[in-house]
Amino acid sequence: MTLSCTFLLQTIPTMPWKLSRYLEAVQNWMGANRLKLNPSKMEWLWFPASRFSQIIPSLTIGGEALAPIESARNLGVLLYVRLSLEDHIASVSRGLSYRCDVCANCGLSPLRTRYAQP
Repeated sequence: MTLSCTFLLQTIPTMPWKLSRYLEAVQNWMGANRLKLNPSKMEWLWFPASRFSQIIPSLTIGGEALAPIESARNLGVLLYVRLSLEDHIASVSRGLSYRCDVCANCGLSPLRTRYAQP
């Protein structure tokens, strides 16, 4: 589940309280529908405006404090807190490098086709 929120600059001080309330409402809805929200598996990113980059709020849900993380994967894209794609590009490059090494080591080449003899 992905929850995206935006806030006006004037509401930044009340943002953690409001988000915690929304998360509690989601948790209550899930409980009413026989589902369980696991706070230990929750991740959240904080993308601050440049002048608020030093303010790092903490959310609470079910009495547990949730600290923001530096990066998370969403729909296959690695999102980084500073909104750069460097981590995503590095991750994709590592995956490609690994796949190229595997192909080179097993003798298969995308340019060469092997046919099995009957």
